[in-house]
Amino acid sequence: MNKQIAPVIDIKNICELSPFSDFKISRLDDLSCTANEFQEPHRHHYYTIFWISSGSGIHYVDLEQYHYSGPVAFMLSPGQVHRIEQTIPADGYIIKFLPSLFKDENDFLDYVIDTCLFDCVTLQPKISFDKTIERRVNNTVEQLVMEYEAPNADSINVISSYLKILITYINRAKNKNISSLISMGSPQ
Repeated sequence: MNKQIAPVIDIKNICELSPFSDFKISRLDDLSCTANEFQEPHRHHYYTIFWISSGSGIHYVDLEQYHYSGPVAFMLSPGQVHRIEQTIPADGYIIKFLPSLFKDENDFLDYVIDTCLFDCVTLQPKISFDKTIERRVNNTVEQLVMEYEAPNADSINVISSYLKILITYINRAKNKNISSLISMGSPQ
């Protein structure tokens, strides 16, 4: 997947009916917002969380392929070339956001940078979940969807808060996965 020729998708050009300029969330089967994820390799101009609660396939990220079977999350940074090839159609959501969603720069640093969840160099973008964290992630994503679909004047604050909670749960899963690998004696 060549970054030179992979088109760049801008957050303003997707889910155009959204009232938010720096946050979008949609079901994976909503083709008006996600069709490009399953077509040609491309990259984004924003951060992306793929929450796949069920389904299976291969997610090609940069030059690697990651076989998946839900529940799983993929964390992508701006500029990463990717494409999803489904074996069994995925159920879940794609969450897209810009750093400007975080009104306080320290929140962006704490939740996005310091967790290293979006570190495309040293960490795999795929994160698996146990049942406890899966339930919490599902509940948080549902709350995000409800706020997104029925916006109020202060909705962006609520969305930002739920996104921070979601990132915290995903970080717990990542840490649990790393601890399991270490206890089994496997290098990451």
